[in-house]
Amino acid sequence: MIIPEVNILYPYLPGGATAALTNFTLLADTIAEQTTLGASSLLPPALGAIVLLGYAALASAVAVVLPLRRDLA
Repeated sequence: MIIPEVNILYPYLPGGATAALTNFTLLADTIAEQTTLGASSLLPPALGAIVLLGYAALASAVAVVLPLRRDLA
């Protein structure tokens, strides 16, 4: 969140999506107070849940596909 380019992406990263889902903004507020960066806005809770489900689906797909592609020999 301290890096300006990543601050824009923060709501779509797992930490930002979790913060949107739980409405826990202590980390974002603390960093906004200590730096000159503005606080990034969080996603709505429903969209935060969808983003987290997307990350879970992606991790599940990788966990299934990766072992299938490896040779057992």
